[in-house]
Amino acid sequence: HGRPISDLEKNDFQIFEDNASQTIASFEKSTSLTPGAEAPSQTILIVDELNTEFIDIAYARYSVAKYLKKQSGSGSLDRPAELLALTDHGFDLVHDFTENGSELLTSLSAMPARLPFRLSLHGSAPLTDRLNLSLGALRQIARASAFSGKRTNIVWISPGFPTITPFHLSVDERKGLINALRSLSDDLLRSRVTIYCVDPRGVVYTGGNAAVDAMFGALPPTLAAFGDLALGRLARETGGKAFYGRNDVDNLVAESVTQSNSFYTLSYYPTNKEEDGSFRKIRVEVDRPGVVAQTRDGYYAVAETAPSNRELTLDIERALLSPLFYRGIRVSVPDVHASGADLDLNIDVDGDALTWTPGEGSTMRFEVWLGIAETGGKQDVLYSHLSLFRGGMAMDRFASGAAKRVALHVRAPARQNRQRIRLAVCDAKNERMGTIDIPQ
Repeated sequence: HGRPISDLEKNDFQIFEDNASQTIASFEKSTSLTPGAEAPSQTILIVDELNTEFIDIAYARYSVAKYLKKQSGSGSLDRPAELLALTDHGFDLVHDFTENGSELLTSLSAMPARLPFRLSLHGSAPLTDRLNLSLGALRQIARASAFSGKRTNIVWISPGFPTITPFHLSVDERKGLINALRSLSDDLLRSRVTIYCVDPRGVVYTGGNAAVDAMFGALPPTLAAFGDLALGRLARETGGKAFYGRNDVDNLVAESVTQSNSFYTLSYYPTNKEEDGSFRKIRVEVDRPGVVAQTRDGYYAVAETAPSNRELTLDIERALLSPLFYRGIRVSVPDVHASGADLDLNIDVDGDALTWTPGEGSTMRFEVWLGIAETGGKQDVLYSHLSLFRGGMAMDRFASGAAKRVALHVRAPARQNRQRIRLAVCDAKNERMGTIDIPQ
């Protein structure tokens, strides 16, 4: 009946890739929290104001508030939760991660009412713009969640992404969207992101688009359609679920959170070693009558390549302007002081999160990009700068097991009218990134 099962063991599972049995390499269960222990997962609640009619936005907010009121009545949340709004301009961070449901409820109540302007525009260009914004928002969450050490569960309250039919797509546009979805699928997989989609419209007809299904039907699930069900397809592919056609949206949000809080993590090494870009279908079976595993649909067998400097630069620029915090590297700024018309910032970086490679003279070396941006109202960029830092550590100290603290220093002009200073530290080898905002 959809209830999580908490007493399964490794031998209860079987994994198949394209119907070929695989050997389970590791097994971990996360079904309950030990008092005082850090939660292994986190929840992001998203109110989609970009793709939802105004009246349905109001009901979505009412339903989220109703859910949070129930949670607040029972004390703190058992897992950290973040509240976001997807608007015509991208994400608004309503409230960062917290286990205090009352704080989320207060921030939700303070959200301004906004008309979905882009939704009223007609033609293929506005549809494509909304789809790109939606996919870009998902990618942003995936990158911000990467290397955090936690599973991220998205509860996306939305009727779905814009409907794109073959008549709206040129050959190049179709190819671009397919590549974007493939890249997004890889990002979601690596970042351990699971999507639950909740339709706030209640009982409505949500039939598929026959023309789209005819064009993409032979493709893997992620690529099979761009339209109302595209978000639902991503939900199923990431191991989540899509909820349509019910009026008790608050209960659906609660069900999504409950399902995502109880999970098992299994890994395996594929017997098929070819990295040919094909979609590999994953199936997990449970050796217990009546128990069905809800898991991700599969993955793309693409060889991992080191990011180019341009790719890293673009990712850092997005992180500097994003309302989301990137948590792949712990960053702190213990000291900020004025030096004439400039600001001097001393930065501590968690070296254990960095990639270290052997250097000359019995040393271990690292490379990180450090970005800084000062922004004003409406995210106007007043100042930005990107620098590459290289450093090292003696081999005996590196091997001692002691914490690897890396100290950086940067000087930036103190711009007037700035509202935020953000720092981003990115490992030059693997795109692991951490951000921090400097209090004003």
